[in-house]
Amino acid sequence: MPDQQRPEQRQDHEALAEATAAGLPAVVGDVIEGDTGGYHHYADRDQVSRWLSDAGLELVDEEEEWLGGYGYRHLFLRSATRSDSGAAADDNPLV
Repeated sequence: MPDQQRPEQRQDHEALAEATAAGLPAVVGDVIEGDTGGYHHYADRDQVSRWLSDAGLELVDEEEEWLGGYGYRHLFLRSATRSDSGAAADDNPLV
């Protein structure tokens, strides 16, 4: 059966195995070695989507910014449960 994990998922699991072998408390997505400048947690996209949904937020737009070997995912969000405060609010994705 072929490996169904995305490359970044394999890297996450490899980093977890290394941290665990070193006796460090870690979960999938934790990165504490290399050129990270300290501790970072990189949640996968599916996990981030679940967190946002659980928080009552919906994705309006997104943009990726790559800076030579690493990148940022910028998310433009709004409340999934928008109030009925008039037409102006319906046109404003920040409400």
